Amino acid sequence: MANRSDLQVDGFAALNQELNEYLIDHANPGQFATFFLGWIDERTLRLRYTNAGHNQPLHLSNGTRRLLDVGGTVVGMMETLSWEEAEIALAPGDRLLLYTDGVTEAMNAAGEMYGEDRLYALADSLPVGLTASAMVEGVLAGLGDFLSGAEPGDDVTIMALRVLDVP
Repeated sequence: MANRSDLQVDGFAALNQELNEYLIDHANPGQFATFFLGWIDERTLRLRYTNAGHNQPLHLSNGTRRLLDVGGTVVGMMETLSWEEAEIALAPGDRLLLYTDGVTEAMNAAGEMYGEDRLYALADSLPVGLTASAMVEGVLAGLGDFLSGAEPGDDVTIMALRVLDVP
């Protein structure tokens, strides 16, 4: 078995194509999947990724926000689809926030959705030095305040990553 540092990741877009073909051949008609796939090279702090129709993760760096939107549509829908992959540089202090549509589509008692704009504003307002777990707690707290006790209506999944300084 190879060490983690020896692993090579190639062809995320090709992987999406293979998954798409598999789902078309084996899933029930109308079933599809979304996902975000990323891999960070610890030595170079480069994030390689593709997004197959999933909510666009946020890359927060030096006061700027970037959506990780390169990829394509969902897998399992049509045979003729294609996907792209991208690579970005990460630096100490950068943060990534990944989430499911259960966050942005959560509705309060008035029938108003939380939405991407609220999530983006909340993510932008979180202190840069927060740990990844504190970022998740901050997003959950903001969502909870918005919902005021209402159930979100779908599963809520949030994951955060913070790039640490190398000692």
